[in-house]
Amino acid sequence: KTQKTMNRFFVLFALLFIGSVVCNRYWNKLDVAVDKNIRIPITIGLKQQNLDVFQSLFEQISSPKSKLYQRFLTVEEIADLIAPEEQDILKVQQYILNNSQNQVDMEITRTRDYIKAEMTVGDVERIFNVEMKYFRHYVNNNRILIRSTEYYKIPVGIRNEVDLLSMVSDFPAEKMSVYNKKKRLLEQQKEESADTIFQNYYGYPQSDDKTLFAVVYPVCSNGKHTTDPTNLCSDQGSQVSYTTLNVYNNATGQLVSNTMEAAPFQPGTCEKSGIKVSCNLAFNTFPLETFELYSISIQYTYQDSTTSPEVFFPTPLVTSPFVTPQYIWEQYQIPSGIDASYSSQSVAEFDQQYFSLTDLDYFCGNTSVPTPPTSTVGPNNENETGDEATLDIQWIAALGINANTTFWSIKQPGYLIEWANELIEATNPPLVHSISYGANEEGSPAFWRDRVDTEFQKLGNLGLSVMVSAGDAGATNIGHGSESCTPLQPQYPSTSPYVTTVSATFFTSKYDPICSNTFFGNQVSCNGATREVAVSADIGMDWTTGGGFSNHSSRPSYQDTAVSNYLTNFKNLLPSLYFNQNGRAYPDVSAVGHNLLIIQNGNVDVADGTSASSPIFAGIISLVNSGLIENNGKPLGFLNPLLYQVQEESPESFFDVTVGGNACGDVLHPPYLACCDEGFQSSLGWDPVTGLGTPIFKYFNKAINEIINKSGSN
Repeated sequence: KTQKTMNRFFVLFALLFIGSVVCNRYWNKLDVAVDKNIRIPITIGLKQQNLDVFQSLFEQISSPKSKLYQRFLTVEEIADLIAPEEQDILKVQQYILNNSQNQVDMEITRTRDYIKAEMTVGDVERIFNVEMKYFRHYVNNNRILIRSTEYYKIPVGIRNEVDLLSMVSDFPAEKMSVYNKKKRLLEQQKEESADTIFQNYYGYPQSDDKTLFAVVYPVCSNGKHTTDPTNLCSDQGSQVSYTTLNVYNNATGQLVSNTMEAAPFQPGTCEKSGIKVSCNLAFNTFPLETFELYSISIQYTYQDSTTSPEVFFPTPLVTSPFVTPQYIWEQYQIPSGIDASYSSQSVAEFDQQYFSLTDLDYFCGNTSVPTPPTSTVGPNNENETGDEATLDIQWIAALGINANTTFWSIKQPGYLIEWANELIEATNPPLVHSISYGANEEGSPAFWRDRVDTEFQKLGNLGLSVMVSAGDAGATNIGHGSESCTPLQPQYPSTSPYVTTVSATFFTSKYDPICSNTFFGNQVSCNGATREVAVSADIGMDWTTGGGFSNHSSRPSYQDTAVSNYLTNFKNLLPSLYFNQNGRAYPDVSAVGHNLLIIQNGNVDVADGTSASSPIFAGIISLVNSGLIENNGKPLGFLNPLLYQVQEESPESFFDVTVGGNACGDVLHPPYLACCDEGFQSSLGWDPVTGLGTPIFKYFNKAINEIINKSGSN
């Protein structure tokens, strides 16, 4: 009853969405008229048929317990099943031509359920009753879109034949944040309205296994920021004499390091960053304990003998080593010599995110990983590399060793529908895919998500595997599109039942809950093996991995047992009013997502995010795929029924992450709130923080092969 009521609500929501005002927090409307003669691309989604049969077939092809397991379809077989009748396609084409005043170019996709059109702005406005405007991205001023200010209206004459339009009223989702220095500085300059005191003092922090670092913004005695990177605050009255940097043991409160940095700092320490100065400072001068939680503070002393308040970073920070491919191979027990040369893999990029093959070569050379055979589909500009694209391509290559690797770039303004159609149009699309982009589920209409879900089903029926990042701001998405702790905000496409959603962990020796406690004022020592805990802002990070339950998609049968066990047995479960217990639960699995080394523009940097975890897990799937194909087998296709069966039959295949939660968010974006009261906690077995856990490859690979051999599909 609950689920039926919820589905009814979302049908109503979808109906209300059409004709409502388009809002997007990442895009600002420009007060500039759009030339009516400019030609723009749009995608017309035709109404599909036999979708119930198609989904049933998808479930059978994807389940190792089915006789149809891995009996993948061809594009032509998919088209014959779901494409509309030919007369319906012709009717839509003729309607567009008859009502256009200018030339229209149209192309029907291979599955015959989309028309790709190029039309003038004036014709789009006239036919679909919209007003097109320019929108500029809030951070990247070079990113400009033409979009409607209201949702389109499908004309009565083709309403029975057309489902939706793409690239008219929808905005591309944002990448899951990658926390490298360049991005940190750029984004924070755009968020100067903050009235939170720590935000005025701190940029993003960073650590290795012995040292804590942070970008800091010098604050002068008058409370303003300096613009002089050499003589700090000389432009605001009294100049900075020295800076006091303190490090405290978070468990005991004991001061463990006190550093007084005299001004001016060493050349290159500070630089002008937009409207203020940023300085990169190490907070301790002698080694700290690895895997310990510390609190840091900063205080300025000025030449007039006054001092600023001592300002703490709002969350504790953990000392954690930088992560190399070899570190992951060791932790996940990936044997040396294995590669993925019989498989193929790809990273999906939107957002004008580009990569450099030179950077990829440099990364692989400096991490002793072979540079894979690499190709590019779509636009790429090696002179304008993006942090997301750089991270994705380098880390899928680091795990999917020697796999044919494709950088699949979607021309702006396309997104998931355009990406899926390009894959389906390709002769031999890559077998494994990683997507590091997403947004609040409620931020897009339900009918659009349903349509994208059908595209994911197509890819699964073709034998392709799709990994998606779980999100980087916890269960609430606070700091990444949400500005309050309620309601919880599940992410899409993370909540799609037809993708494998990947959460993030970090390596530590404190992977048992007791290691976070004190005994007579002293930290409990757990200096044993290194394992993993969930990324969360309350246990050493400044961001939090995503997870939760869909408000739209019902829980698929493949995860019924695992999720029901969590809902039944976990003692500290959120009250049911906070989330849809019958919804698709995510994530499915996890992989490390903190302190990953990358090379961008020839320089070493460090990146974080579930956008690292997704390509890492995708690379591991490429290793499994390659072994199967080498032995005359088939690729895995849609993974989830197999993954949950692996966990049920061979639980040693996953490291069960039991420490961490996702009640926190992204600390350093509005509203600059570290943690909320509502969220989920890790537990034994599957949980909505880290899913089934992280793979232990030697058991994981063995279990998959045993299940496939037992199914007889290979």
